Amino acid sequence: MSRKLDLKNLTLRLLRLGNRLPPPWRGAFLWRLFCTPFVHSRGKEQLEFLKNGKPLYLPFQEYLLPAWVYGRSGPTVALCHGWQGSAASWFKLTPILLEAGFRVILFNAPGHHNNPRFASLPL
Repeated sequence: MSRKLDLKNLTLRLLRLGNRLPPPWRGAFLWRLFCTPFVHSRGKEQLEFLKNGKPLYLPFQEYLLPAWVYGRSGPTVALCHGWQGSAASWFKLTPILLEAGFRVILFNAPGHHNNPRFASLPL
């Protein structure tokens, strides 16, 4: 059974569990589940990629988000990963942008590979 299938199974089980809770708790439980991305392991190549960036922290609300800078000069491009992604998701595109003369900033959004695990969504 693949890891992707395991996550699908886990999600379905958690949704079924949420449906069995009393209504006041159900909404809170399902909202928490919806706003907590699963963490995927990073490959060796992605870990090495992050080690080559200059680390920094970006203030956001009451948190400090981990970020990395690549390149020293040129127009700056900030890349934000998708849901359940991380800054390491950009390990293939970043070298291409650097070759084109850009400076690249990557960060992990709240709830993605850093604390807090909960990613509040303004809906």
